Amino acid sequence: MLDKLLNKEDVLKYVQFKGPLIPVHLVSLLKSNTIMIGAALSELASDGKV
Repeated sequence: MLDKLLNKEDVLKYVQFKGPLIPVHLVSLLKSNTIMIGAALSELASDGKV
């Protein structure tokens, strides 16, 4: 579901590049909001990718 709203792969690439972070660090970079970024990070964690 989030793939249409926010590209989780972009989030994953940034996390892999920068390391641990909080959603607010990605807001301006990905032009999204903290709720959507947090949801993407949560899904990536559930998938075992982060």
